[in-house]
Amino acid sequence: MKSLRRRGKFEITGQNITAEFEELAARPDNLLLKADITGVGHTEQGVAGGIAWTVDPQTGPRLLKDRERDEALADAQFDGPLHPADRVKELTMVGQVEFDGRPSFKVKVLLTSGVEQDEYFDASTGFQIGSEAQRATPLGVVPTTAILREYKKFGPLMQPTMLVQKALFIEQVLRITSVEYDVVPAGAFEPPAAIKALLR
Repeated sequence: MKSLRRRGKFEITGQNITAEFEELAARPDNLLLKADITGVGHTEQGVAGGIAWTVDPQTGPRLLKDRERDEALADAQFDGPLHPADRVKELTMVGQVEFDGRPSFKVKVLLTSGVEQDEYFDASTGFQIGSEAQRATPLGVVPTTAILREYKKFGPLMQPTMLVQKALFIEQVLRITSVEYDVVPAGAFEPPAAIKALLR
């Protein structure tokens, strides 16, 4: 497969903020996440052609730089979860631990870009069930946790349908309702006009 489209709903826990979202991804490293949040507005995060950007109603359009850009580029790698040899500097098995209430194998991952994180794999199924890392945000570098739950089959592949993301005091929950393969149209990752203006 060359691309995928995921759709679903997300909420920020305890803040009465919900929205429907769409995520598009394509080889080798294109990514676009769009949402229209009630009471907040339209948000986008994208990676295309080595450029990482975000459009937020509160901060406006912004090009990501330095560590924040490197992490976004790593997230956009279509085959990133498979850890291809040319993108990974080190994989270290740390040991068996408990993560999200389940026996898991903890693996330390260091990418050639310098991005590093701990990843957790269910000891019985082998599925990845989460990760922990220090991530760059507009508020600085903060500890973050991602939890993957409720795997279901879409086409030939199993996909997590619940993603919990925690950073500082904010918790976001994404629920995937559909996954489609090779339906992303050409030009879908074109940066919006506001981002193109920043590139001039």
